[in-house]
Amino acid sequence: MGKDVQSILPVSYSYSLMADDIAGLIKALALEKPVLCGWSDGGQIALEMGIRHPQLVSGLVVGGAQMNPVSIDQSEFWASIGLTGAGEIDFDKFKKKMPDWYALLEDAHKSQGPEYWKIMIADLTRMWFDDSSYPGEKVQKINVPTLIFQMDRDEAIPMSEAIDLYENIPNAELAVIPGATHALSMGRRSSVFTCIVVDFIERLKQKN
Repeated sequence: MGKDVQSILPVSYSYSLMADDIAGLIKALALEKPVLCGWSDGGQIALEMGIRHPQLVSGLVVGGAQMNPVSIDQSEFWASIGLTGAGEIDFDKFKKKMPDWYALLEDAHKSQGPEYWKIMIADLTRMWFDDSSYPGEKVQKINVPTLIFQMDRDEAIPMSEAIDLYENIPNAELAVIPGATHALSMGRRSSVFTCIVVDFIERLKQKN
């Protein structure tokens, strides 16, 4: 493992840290209260933005995210694809079970060196398996318009999480995309997602 690769990685990832980074970017670019849209980890970051920096956004789109710690069933799913715990990955099993995701990660980060993405994923699993990563009832503090969307065949995030978010965030909306898995962006249902998000943004514009 090259020293240069290790040195460019953070000590630890957290959704709150990434939300603070997004807040800094919004300020640096002088963006005027954008609608923040996030899916999966991006959805978790969007939740943190609504909790930590609500004054910087006019709305949130939160997809494939959760408010509660990882459940036993979810841990079993992660283990089935080779992610057995915090920082513990069976890369051979991961490649066999999730070849598209494996290839995507390998290709997307190849400019950083062949081992970079493996270190990154190992560090991300520490965040995914950390109960404190998830906001719990803090989402009740979110006071900006929020669209929760969930895929009805999501193998990683149970539908109950979307419902919990919908019921705990004041004035939230809920959309369920049929026939879609957690890999929404790599599937054929992304056009449905796009239509729902554009409709949400257009309605926000009309209110403002």
